[in-house]
Amino acid sequence: LLVQIRNQGFRPTVFVPLRNFSPNEQDAHFREIVDRKQDYVGGFVIPIQPENRRTELRTFVERLGKPVVFLDNAPLEQASDYPRRTTFVGASSMDGGELAARAAIALFSPATINRVLVIASNTQVLRQQCFERALNKTFPNCKVVVDEGGLFNRDSAFKIMQKHLRLAIDNNEPLDVVFCTSDSMTLGCLEAISAMDWGLLPQPRVFGYDGIETTIRLTEDPNSPL
Repeated sequence: LLVQIRNQGFRPTVFVPLRNFSPNEQDAHFREIVDRKQDYVGGFVIPIQPENRRTELRTFVERLGKPVVFLDNAPLEQASDYPRRTTFVGASSMDGGELAARAAIALFSPATINRVLVIASNTQVLRQQCFERALNKTFPNCKVVVDEGGLFNRDSAFKIMQKHLRLAIDNNEPLDVVFCTSDSMTLGCLEAISAMDWGLLPQPRVFGYDGIETTIRLTEDPNSPL
């Protein structure tokens, strides 16, 4: 994105999180941008927790008064809700979570899914919420544990997966499915699984999210431990 913007003759300014984005941190960036709005012709925004902050996001774009393209996480429910010169480009987190659930159901049918772990972040929460809701419609007795401490981070996901795998092995309660709401976390999850001594316990089926090149290459390579 930055390369394309520069190729068009614009000079981009990037507001990056100091840590995993919080709504308060993004709102502070919004205030700074609005205070300097004469410096910008428009912007691209990945909204944080839009399902809880639709009023704040609308207020930001209205105060900025410049074209804004939201990416990765749909901020508003309907196309008619978007202010003038504002749009969204990307896939719906709601649809993505439901697709992952449908894939898990199709893989296991007619068998039952009993235990599921979701490694997620505390942002873009519709992915995990819609996954759990869709899964429980078919398997109402399925136990779904959602850990939002993954923070879209590979190392954090590795530690979460390692902890839950040890519990599964110690209690002889296999995990049927692990759903990671980003591919960076999927890689950490797969590393933890490949490092574990499974004995007779079946390994869980893992579902990622994003389909980034690195994940596809590592999981399709027959020589890869993942």
